[in-house]
Amino acid sequence: SVRFLPFRRWWLFRKLFPNSDACKAETIITQFRQLCEKILQQNTAKGVAENEQNTSLAAQLLRLPYTDERQRQADCMAFLFAGHDTTGHTLAWTATELIRNPRSSTVC
Repeated sequence: SVRFLPFRRWWLFRKLFPNSDACKAETIITQFRQLCEKILQQNTAKGVAENEQNTSLAAQLLRLPYTDERQRQADCMAFLFAGHDTTGHTLAWTATELIRNPRSSTVC
């Protein structure tokens, strides 16, 4: 079976590091998975996929032919996380490069 990163289980981490934050992480991932499931269910009930003029992310995800609903939920999670993760990494990289090259941060 195919494993999707947002649904990966944390059992090994809990076993190896019982006092770590792995249990908290698993709880947060479970809550986030439930949020995505709720978003998709509510939009399914509203019939957003049938409205061809609706171009929302939920409508697009619901129109695509998935073989497994977990894949649809994984894509929903990826889209919800994408902006946060990439923005943070971009800002960290920019700050690092400015620190390493102080002349580039001077105003002309």
